[in-house]
Amino acid sequence: MLLKDKIPAFAELGQKELSVIYNIAEQRRFAPGDIILKEGDTDKTLFLIVDGQVAIYKNISGVNVPLETLDAGHWVGEVAMLRDTARMATAVAVNQTQLLAFTPQVFATLPEKLQIHIQKYLLTIAGQRLDILLQRVTDGIGKMGQLGDFVSHSEEKSGACTNSELIHNIVKKIPRLPRYATDLASKLIDDKVSMAEIAESIRTDPSLTSLILKAVNSPYYGLQEKVADIHRAFIFLGTNQVFQIVMDSGIKGTMPPTREFVSLQRHSYLVSLTAAELATAIGKKEMAGIGSTIGLLHDIGKSVTLLMKRQNPQLAPFIGLLHPALLGEHLLTTWDLPSAIYRTIGMQEHARYLPPGKLPDDLRPRIALLHAAHACAGRLEGGEEEASGIWLEEYLAVLVNKPVSLDDLMKRLVPALAKNKKLYPRDIRDIIENAERWR
Repeated sequence: MLLKDKIPAFAELGQKELSVIYNIAEQRRFAPGDIILKEGDTDKTLFLIVDGQVAIYKNISGVNVPLETLDAGHWVGEVAMLRDTARMATAVAVNQTQLLAFTPQVFATLPEKLQIHIQKYLLTIAGQRLDILLQRVTDGIGKMGQLGDFVSHSEEKSGACTNSELIHNIVKKIPRLPRYATDLASKLIDDKVSMAEIAESIRTDPSLTSLILKAVNSPYYGLQEKVADIHRAFIFLGTNQVFQIVMDSGIKGTMPPTREFVSLQRHSYLVSLTAAELATAIGKKEMAGIGSTIGLLHDIGKSVTLLMKRQNPQLAPFIGLLHPALLGEHLLTTWDLPSAIYRTIGMQEHARYLPPGKLPDDLRPRIALLHAAHACAGRLEGGEEEASGIWLEEYLAVLVNKPVSLDDLMKRLVPALAKNKKLYPRDIRDIIENAERWR
């Protein structure tokens, strides 16, 4: 028989009511380690611990994290019953455990007065558990902030290595970005220079005209009709695509055309394209040009690392300790690029472990755009968002000015990319067409 002093929910009930509950409920026994209920299951059975202990676990990133251990008198599985949801955690018997089980059908046979009494008690303890959970979430966010600060401090130490005289001397030997590319990057970030003025400066530069026509008519784009003049190139490709060709060509000239470098540059091109289209798709077209440039340059530090290891194999272990983003920032400063570009490149990894509020105000929108573009490119390439970190949704909210999921952004992005896919290199077209098939 149930003992009222062991079951707080039944303290106000009489013996007759206790007998009804005891006779209707199903008695179940579990051995140590037995799973009582499993996270994700749709079963709605409610359990009352009569004797023994039950441990509650939550799966977080593939690891079963212990939340609490419940003794006799506690209820298990009340959330699924009250909210009609799947199990939110897993319950495991710690020792020999005796439970009373109330399936939805069994619970419905209890007198209405008893049903209301139990439900009111369950709502009370659900509120208490929610308070405990919220406190744990608050504590967890605080710990994550401390971890982020620790990683940031570690990056500062890596930055000290990057700024060493040895690294400076090695970086000086890397070919500079062509002047036309640095000039273009500076104009893209200058609010006083219009897109029309930038486009006109490209049109009137014979070397850039030749570069663009050569690039757009190359097998890389695979266009069926040859583009004969720069005006048609602008009409056919669009301003942003022309900018990407100019910047991409300049960057390629600084690195050897090996398989590793080509792979990095292809990925950077996809991130660049994604950043430009994403900015336009969310109504921030003014960020498309700078987003495209930052996307093309965001992995330049990785390219530098590869180049340094090739040129200085004896230093490979030391070079492997350098932080690519900071190394990229250092290189871009020697190329005389605007600080907003190289600072964004240098701080891009902060978005993986620090919330948006921890970043400088002037860089936050650009880092948010790059972070979102990187995550979208990861989806386009057939996987999950690459190393997007725990603050992705917060950065997406900064970008769009309201809460939004990555799936929502992809729904806007893929059609925008597909609309102009004929203008992109063949390998990029293949990626976009594959994304279309999966949506």
